[in-house]
Amino acid sequence: MTRITDDWKDDDDLSNAHKRFSWAASIGWIVIGIAIVAAILLIIATILLGGLDLELIPFIMPPVVIIFVITLAGIGFLSAWATFDVIKSSIDDDQDATVNGLIATALSLGTIIAVIAGYLIKKYMAKRKKDKTTDTELKVLQSL
Repeated sequence: MTRITDDWKDDDDLSNAHKRFSWAASIGWIVIGIAIVAAILLIIATILLGGLDLELIPFIMPPVVIIFVITLAGIGFLSAWATFDVIKSSIDDDQDATVNGLIATALSLGTIIAVIAGYLIKKYMAKRKKDKTTDTELKVLQSL
């Protein structure tokens, strides 16, 4: 259990850590709220319009993914910076705040790595499918 009293206000490092952790958490919850509202609006639009045009998804998803990746990078950066401030501070917190900050950083940056890996795999699979289609078309043309 972290044993931090109101003395954190007098310690500049802990005060900075508190601000950065607060910003990271606030940004994260705001983005989650926006995602929920956007999903609800998409469902309502789908019901009102009588169906979702699947051709729009490739145009909608890239900006959404980019916004989430940038947000996660910001949260990861703020968490890492705040964790560094906790380590620099003069308190003995039994490593709870440090571990929690490192977990937040790892989750944010790990999610970014997963999104980028998914994107690269998708690009590779699309190229592979295109190459197979081209090979099949060549074989058909050669057989004529």
